[in-house]
This record gives sequence, structure tokens and C-alpha cells, in this order.
Amino acid sequence: MKKTLSAVGLSAALLFASPAFSATIVFDSCTEPSLCGILSMQTTLNAGVIDVQVFSDGNYGIFGDSGNNHAFGFNVVGSEAGLSIFNLTSGFEVFDGSGQLAGYGDFEYLIDGPQTGDGATLPLLFSVSRTGGFLSDMDLFELNEDLYFAAAHLRFNPEGPTGFVAAGGGPITNTPVPEPATMILLGTGLLAALRARKT
Repeated sequence: MKKTLSAVGLSAALLFASPAFSATIVFDSCTEPSLCGILSMQTTLNAGVIDVQVFSDGNYGIFGDSGNNHAFGFNVVGSEAGLSIFNLTSGFEVFDGSGQLAGYGDFEYLIDGPQTGDGATLPLLFSVSRTGGFLSDMDLFELNEDLYFAAAHLRFNPEGPTGFVAAGGGPITNTPVPEPATMILLGTGLLAALRARKT
């Protein structure tokens, strides 16, 4: 009986534990009207690291690797100590320094992609870590001086149109995501409860 109560108590505690969250924002500002609302950015907190996915529905891609023509730019809330961007999608790399994306102001971090629109591709995946870790999936949503969280150079493949898009002060959707470790512990607790009940 004691085993059953312990197992049920563990399962209940895990069931009500705070889930991880995933934040998504749509790029709602654009230099080419047909590209508005096409691109999205999703961030998920995973053990102090933020995993990022930049994606669209349909045959779109991002590109650019010089001047004001970088593929993607974003900002970080709070400390940048020990910040590292890693696990980038093949064909993308971190630009060494901050800079502009045409028309949308300066961004703290830039990612370069294919040089020309012919190579434009999505999704862009990467992870961001820093000393002490992140505490929220929202820690990559900091507005720049022009009031944009992030911007990208987007193209509809294979022949355009092409333009710059940005995520401004629009709504950020924050949805719970079950953490694998929590789900494993919950399942283990439930199995222990069933096993204890049978004995």
C-alpha cells in the first residue's frame, strides 16, 4: 500500500510540474507585400539552451551573406556572456559581428546563408547558449531600436519575389511543450503504481 501511494504521489507531482514552453512569432513587416506573414520563428527552451527554428509553409527560402544583405538577424535579452550559436543548418554560418538587415535596423547577431537567391533555403535551425543558461524561451525576443525582434531576407522559390521581412511588436504565441524527461518520469511513476497495485 505504501509503495502504491508513493508511486501515485510521484506521478501526480510530475503531472502538475511546469511544462516547457515554445514561443512563436510571425514576420509581419515586409518590403514585398506578398511576403508578409509567410515566415515564422519558434524558440524552445531545453535545459538552459534555446533551440530556434525559422520556417515557412510553402516553397520559400532565406539567403544573403554580405553588407546589409544577411540571411537572418536577431537580438538577445540580458547577458551575452559566453554566448554561443551552434548546430546551424548546413549552408548557414554565424557572421562575426552585429549589423543591419536592410530597412529593419541593427541586430546583435547575424546569420549568413547562401549568397544568391538561387540557393535560398529553409528551415534554418540553430541553438543558442550562454554562461548561466537561459531561463525563458522568450529570451531571444528583444526589440531593436527600430522595434523589431528579428529580420530575414526571404525569397519565394524558384523565381521570386524577394524581399526583407521582420517580426515587430506582433503577438507572440507561447504554447506548452511536453519535456521528454518529464514524460519519461511520469510514465515510470504510472508503471510503478500499476506494478505495486498488482503485488
